[in-house]
Amino acid sequence: MSYKSLALSSLAVVLSFFGSVQYSGSASAATVLGTAEGFAVLAGSAVTNTGASTINGDVGATSGISGLGSATVTGTTHLSDAASQAALTDASTAYTYLRSLPSTSNLTGQDLGGLTLTSGVYTYDSSAQLTGTLTLDFGGLSNQLIVVNMGSTLTTASGSSVIEKNGNSTDKVFFLAGSSATLGSGTELIGSVLANMSVTMNSGASILYGRAIGLTGAVTMIDNTVNVSAVPLPAALPLFGAAIVGLVGLSMRRKSAKNNANAYS
Repeated sequence: MSYKSLALSSLAVVLSFFGSVQYSGSASAATVLGTAEGFAVLAGSAVTNTGASTINGDVGATSGISGLGSATVTGTTHLSDAASQAALTDASTAYTYLRSLPSTSNLTGQDLGGLTLTSGVYTYDSSAQLTGTLTLDFGGLSNQLIVVNMGSTLTTASGSSVIEKNGNSTDKVFFLAGSSATLGSGTELIGSVLANMSVTMNSGASILYGRAIGLTGAVTMIDNTVNVSAVPLPAALPLFGAAIVGLVGLSMRRKSAKNNANAYS
């Protein structure tokens, strides 16, 4: 392989690695959610899990929690205790507040898939559907808020995704369902889902960072992942990147030296 090919191949590895990361920061909701901030999964009735789900954050419910024996939970499990009750109260307060915000745009009848939303409050008179990819663009600004407010249900098709760009840890994303929310198989979502009733996550659906909160109903999970905050990049990544960049630079210097030698030969 030539030095040029090696350099380009190495650079492609770096670019492909970074290109695979779909999010740049955690959408912290501390000032809005209060004590519910640390809960990745919170239900006004029961939390039910099937399969090897991963929950990075606390789990709370009032009437029952089942199936977590096959799941990985990094936080604390709260069943009808003071912490879960307080979190539900704060989540309900946040839900009411966010639903009261004036609408920036009414998207009734439009599929969320294919849209790019900037900071604002977007409303649906009844249900909302996501098929494909929804892009959230924070414009590189801090303390931005994107709210998608549904009169009734939120439903995502299998394999749908929400991706963020130009955001940081101060930005916030909320999906508010007037009744229930259903995430299709393989969906990858960014943001906190607050449903007045229940949240159902079908097989393999993920909330890359955010929360699944059913205020009065259940949260049902099947081999899912919910991260209450963004998963940090591996600590070794900067060293990996530096090594690749160094390799590219070395390749270029060797090629330059070879060209200079040829010029005087």
